[in-house]
Amino acid sequence: MAATRAAEDAAWLLLACSADGRLTVSLIHTEQFPFPLEPFSLVKLQSNNMPTALIEGKSVQNNQLFVDPIPMRHVMPLLMQDDQLVVSITDRNGAMHDYTFSMQPNDLALKPIRSRCFDF
Repeated sequence: MAATRAAEDAAWLLLACSADGRLTVSLIHTEQFPFPLEPFSLVKLQSNNMPTALIEGKSVQNNQLFVDPIPMRHVMPLLMQDDQLVVSITDRNGAMHDYTFSMQPNDLALKPIRSRCFDF
């Protein structure tokens, strides 16, 4: 498991890979997001190493959002090579809220995730 805190708020990007290779990606706010989440929201991922991606996220209460792991399997190897990731979450009113996460240095934290989930 690896986590990195957003520059803007008390939100965290959590990456985990189980022993059987199942990837989990979630955004967790230490209290609650300062805007209402939909049960299912679009999450926009932006970095320098990949084109912008829109992926579905499922909210748990108002402090956690699980990102669909199937498309994340394809984009995470690219994101792990970048310096930062901007995650934008759509709220109930359609507004986007940006969170910037540092992705470097990540060798120690992401090495087990790379080997279990991505074979590199």
